[in-house]
Amino acid sequence: MNCLVLYIHGINVDKPGYSDPLHKNLTSYLWHKGFWNHLVQAEVFWGDTFSPAAAHLLDLMRARKLGWQSVRRFSLDTVAQALGYEDAPGIGAYERVHERMAAALHMGAQRSGKRTKVVVVAHSLGSIVASNYVWDVQHHKGIFKRHTWDEAQTLEHLRGIITMGSPLALYNSRFSGFGTPIKAGSKDIPWWNVIEHADPLAWPLKGLNDTYDAEVGQDVIIRPPWWSLTKRTPLIHGGYWTSKRVAATIGDMILKVTRPKESK
Repeated sequence: MNCLVLYIHGINVDKPGYSDPLHKNLTSYLWHKGFWNHLVQAEVFWGDTFSPAAAHLLDLMRARKLGWQSVRRFSLDTVAQALGYEDAPGIGAYERVHERMAAALHMGAQRSGKRTKVVVVAHSLGSIVASNYVWDVQHHKGIFKRHTWDEAQTLEHLRGIITMGSPLALYNSRFSGFGTPIKAGSKDIPWWNVIEHADPLAWPLKGLNDTYDAEVGQDVIIRPPWWSLTKRTPLIHGGYWTSKRVAATIGDMILKVTRPKESK
């Protein structure tokens, strides 16, 4: 059975190709597990959607010679992109980002086969993009109120969700009781939430409320080795793309959905 892995980036991504290190580690892990199935990589790149405004703010920062520029860039991407994405649905960035996701799914299905199993891997703000996209599919909202979308774009064959470094709990704290999540576990779709122990933007999803407990399979907390100083600081938020342990977690998900008997 073929498998399409759809990657969705979050903050601090300037160009396509961001998922290559993770996909390389994933392919290697699956190869050592005897996975000979056809594994197809697809990327959603939306970072350029907000680049003009972000570039202007960065120019102002440099012109004023402000300190902690790397931290300021981190905060810019975190706040500005989140606010920019959540503009008025129907005409702005929200729909443009989701249209790019739909296009990536369509192109990925062309290479892997229309009925291929799909696993979504979403990082940081990308996990909110993924959640909103799936929500809109399931409730016929957003871009899905218009036009005709194929079965790849409507995720008819979605079989797994990985969120990593996800601020989804923070995002949903604006709702009473954290609101209602997308349907995953209730549709037999495993949803694993990967958290690097020192990542300040990654929050657990299990325990938010009873519905999250039912829909989210598990929070996978990755603790770094004691000698790795970088992985023990907030800088680890960008490290999911190069982590072999994260790749192994995704690989275990793929084995679970493609070879359920062997993965038990």
